[in-house]
Amino acid sequence: MNVTLGGSSLRGALQSLTAGQSGTVKIPLTSKPSPGTNTTLQVVVNPVPGEQLTDNNTSTYTVVFQ
Repeated sequence: MNVTLGGSSLRGALQSLTAGQSGTVKIPLTSKPSPGTNTTLQVVVNPVPGEQLTDNNTSTYTVVFQ
């Protein structure tokens, strides 16, 4: 899993999941964005072997750190 936060690239790994299951990935920040400022968070999950639908593997959010 690749995460881009305010221009910084971070990586994380997710344990093996079965179809329909969800999981949590903890990725430590290398630097903290300025408090109270909108920051863009983009998450990209690499496709798994045999995955046919990959258009839902990327999502972008606006986040605000306190």
